[in-house]
This record gives sequence, structure tokens and C-alpha cells, in this order.
Amino acid sequence: MNKMTLPMLAILTITLGAAAEETAPTAPQTPSGPATQSAPAVKEPFYLITDYLPQAIYDADSVTGCFRVENTTGKEDNLDLVIKVTDDAGGVAEEVTKAVMAPVSGFGQCQYTQDIRKAASIRFTLKKATGKYGEVNVRLIRDGMAWPETKIVNGRLVAKDNGDVIVPVVHRLLKVQNRAFAPIKWIVGDAPAQPKSKGDSSVVFIPGRWPLNVAAHTQDKQKWIALGPYPADGSMPALRAFDQIVRELTPKDGSALPNPPRVAICLPPEDLGVASDPRVYRMVVDAIQARLVALGIKQITLIPPFQFGTPEKYWQRMNSEVQESASVYGMQAVDPGEFLNEKLWRVDPEVEGAYGASPNPAGLKKIEQGLIDLLP
Repeated sequence: MNKMTLPMLAILTITLGAAAEETAPTAPQTPSGPATQSAPAVKEPFYLITDYLPQAIYDADSVTGCFRVENTTGKEDNLDLVIKVTDDAGGVAEEVTKAVMAPVSGFGQCQYTQDIRKAASIRFTLKKATGKYGEVNVRLIRDGMAWPETKIVNGRLVAKDNGDVIVPVVHRLLKVQNRAFAPIKWIVGDAPAQPKSKGDSSVVFIPGRWPLNVAAHTQDKQKWIALGPYPADGSMPALRAFDQIVRELTPKDGSALPNPPRVAICLPPEDLGVASDPRVYRMVVDAIQARLVALGIKQITLIPPFQFGTPEKYWQRMNSEVQESASVYGMQAVDPGEFLNEKLWRVDPEVEGAYGASPNPAGLKKIEQGLIDLLP
């Protein structure tokens, strides 16, 4: 028997595998005919592409949709973008048609802004006499409505059941009181709006991208839940956190909680990395509090997002939005500035200038203790 070197054996193995694949049938065969093959996907003549829809809006705002139309026919054509507004009863409150020109090269452009005072949903449909070529439905979820099952598609929050784009509509409150925006050590134990009771249960939401020791601090009346980590998929991290918080705290039947817990939310830092729009961020933080208040939760503490190395002016703007939001709802906001000491973010505690994306062990310990101090 001839010896076979390893390279030759590898080549033989690959060849045999390929031969096996060639002889295996790819589809059921009839006695007289060859194997059937799947037909290639049919290319549509036109495609409706969503460029922009709002992540969240206030109830006095409008919904603006920006779209592109891709033309694959090889010749210029004219289509219609039909905007149908449906009210809470399911009736058509308004219907508008806008002409869209689809050029041979490039994209056709279309934008439309719709008042939402009578709207429950807004459907954008691209069509012409020969058929319908694309459709996007926006579902407006107001404060008092049940929150749907959701998923992320193309960076947007959509309903799992039918793919509707979900846009939270937040009732904008005016400022009701002045409230100190102070370090944790100044508010522990004696804030009049947030009285502590040893019988209170607590739910603490923490950034999932940081390895905080959740298990060590979870007791019978305390529950620590990680927010994220959220992938860089084009979605707004704060909106995903909102979805996660509401889903975690809302009873299955949508009713108010019989024994509302104290809630502390350390908002995840991913928004600082993608530079979320501070105004939209404020809407989402308002939406979180509005939902929790509707569940009967009266004690909420917010910790603005923080990450060492974030541009100071932008970070201050985000902090300010969280501060004002908490003030409007009569809740507390905690200044996380003491957690941004550069020594707490060094990869090596003894070496300056090399910092990690999460706090070092000393930083994690300080954050954990600060959150513990907020609890009963």
C-alpha cells in the first residue's frame, strides 16, 4: 500500500465531498425529468425606501415621513404616494395623494408631514394604475395605550405582529416644581418627594455593557436588570431601553401595579456613542416616566448616561435634558459626575492615558455602591 501524504489526503477528502454534493438531489425528481430548481426572485419595478420617520414625538408635534423611490424599469415614470390617516375607531380621517417622479437614474424623492391630532395610524403607499409597490404603516402609541410586542427592523422599532413602525406619542408636561439635581450622597434618605421605607421593593436598571455585579446585590425585595447591551444597528439605544423597561414592569393584563416598587434607572451610555439627538432623547425619557407613572409608580430616580471621554458640552446637554424631565414629573435625577473621575476608567490604575469603554474594578465598585445607596 502506497503511503499518502497529508496534503494529498486533504485534496482527496475535498474531492470526495464535492462528488457527494454533485450526486445528491437538490429537489424531488420525477421519473422522467431532471431535478427542479428554485426560480430566481422577481425584481419589482419600483421600491419605496424609508429615509426618515420620527423615533418619538410630543402630542403637539406632527409626523414627517421622508421617502425615496428606486426605479428599476429603465425608463422614467410617474407614481403616487397615497397617505391614509386612520382614527382610533378605524375610520379614514384623511387621505392625501402626492405625485412622485421616478427617474431612470438616481432616486425619486418625496416628503410629507401629517398632523396627528386625529390620527391613530398613518399609512404611506406607493402605487400607480398597474399596482402597489411599497407600503409603510406608522402606528402612534399614546401614553394611555397598551405597549405592543416589538422588534428592531432596519434600526426602527416595529410591531412583531404586522411590522407597523411604532412611534411613541408623549404628552408634554410643563414644569411643576423645582428639584435639586445633586450628587447621590446629597439625596440619600431625606428627599421629601421620594420617602424611603424598608418595606419598599426596588427595581434597578443598569447598563448591560458594564460588568456590574448584579447577582451580588439582588435580594428578596431588590431586582437588578441589565439594559442591553444594544448592538450598533442604527436604532436609538434610549428607545430600546424604554421598550425594555416598559415590558419588564407592565403586568401582562396592562393594569396598574398593585404594589408599585421604587425604580432607579441608570440610563445606558450607548446614546453617547451614537450622538442621539438631545431633544428626541428628552422625549424618550419623558415617555419612560409617563408610562411608569401610569402603572402607579411614584418613586423614580434617573441617572443620566455617562461615559468617560464624551465631549463635555454634549454630555452636559444630555444631563440637562434628563434633569428637566425628572423635574417635570416630580422625580429625582442624580448627577453622575463623581463617577467620571479618570482614575475610575484607567485600564491600569497606575497608568494615565489608557482608558477602557467600561469602568475599571474600582469604578464599577463605586457605581454599584452609589446605586445601593439609592435603595431602601
